[in-house]
Amino acid sequence: MSPNLGTGIIWGHAMAHADLEFVRRPTQRDMDQRLAAGWRSPWKGGPQLRVRVSDGSWREFRSACAEPPVLYTREGDRIRLFAGAGQWELSAGDGTLKAAGRAERPASELLETWLSSRRRRDPPAVSAPPSSSAAETGA
Repeated sequence: MSPNLGTGIIWGHAMAHADLEFVRRPTQRDMDQRLAAGWRSPWKGGPQLRVRVSDGSWREFRSACAEPPVLYTREGDRIRLFAGAGQWELSAGDGTLKAAGRAERPASELLETWLSSRRRRDPPAVSAPPSSSAAETGA
């Protein structure tokens, strides 16, 4: 590759992303608003969501959320949340949140798997609900 071609590619990439801002330790909100990945879908539920959940499940979920990230997959009305080493099912219809056991891997490892598999254009390495080809994934 000629030096000029490489410079043009780098220049084009730099210009295409010139309005992006580097964030050293992004929050969940930063990732939702700024993660520049064509495969991801932003959270559509708004900044707050009313849920119905038992006290025990809520404490467990909040504790797991203390260590980011919190990820989700969505298929229709069914949302699966991944936090810490656990997973939870959230019904978008009635707001019911319930524990769904341990995830195959912690959410931090799952995010890395999703990012690296997207770079290779492979499907995500996670047990998703049936017909996951139509499912949304988000960070």
